[in-house]
Amino acid sequence: MTKDGRIGYAIIGCGMISGFHGSAIDRIPEAELVGVCGFDPQESLRGAERFGAKPYLSRDEIWKDDQVDAVCVCTPSGLHGEIALEAVTHGRHVLIEKPMAMTLEECDLIIQAAAEQKVLAGVVSQLRYSPSIRYVKQVMDEGGLGRLIGADLYMKYYRSQEYYDSSPWRGTRSLDGGALMNQGIHGVDLLRYINYYHKKSEASLYIIRCFCQIVQLTAEKSKKIWSKCKAEDHKNDIKIRK
Repeated sequence: MTKDGRIGYAIIGCGMISGFHGSAIDRIPEAELVGVCGFDPQESLRGAERFGAKPYLSRDEIWKDDQVDAVCVCTPSGLHGEIALEAVTHGRHVLIEKPMAMTLEECDLIIQAAAEQKVLAGVVSQLRYSPSIRYVKQVMDEGGLGRLIGADLYMKYYRSQEYYDSSPWRGTRSLDGGALMNQGIHGVDLLRYINYYHKKSEASLYIIRCFCQIVQLTAEKSKKIWSKCKAEDHKNDIKIRK
């Protein structure tokens, strides 16, 4: 806790999304952004200047700072699990940008460690708070659609090449996870949020258990398709040259 009794926050990761966290903390009277930590000292210094907070040159400096009660994890997706687990293990509450982690095993470890340390671990799922989703959720909770026995999702998402070029981690298997993990996760979350918590729903119990498997299968299938396409392109190129 800070010297004036406010909840002290640290932001780990100084990319685009960190600005939303910094702005939100600044608007909460009971909270204060104590410091930020980037991938290297230079990024930490730039982030500190941007937010008017102290720079942490390593995560160890955060855990040694008694003023930090909670951490916002704003790094590339592939680092979420490691950093979140580290935060709760050091007795800090943690708010994690989606996805919570890249594997179900990492998620379970974070949940278990948070329970043992008696701290809170949360994941950013901002679409739950849009007016349309809140209305649908209310209708569902009031039984306005009767007993739901099935649900599916169709999402149209587009990301330009400029989006992927903007950061080297975007579009990578290890740090991004792919379109389903990075963008489609919003839709999966909404299916779970609207259906799973509804007492009369039997629609989405299967969805969450299969999500990580779907990501794995989709990635493997995409790799096979891509390899096949490259092979076909190579054959066609040979035919054209002949």
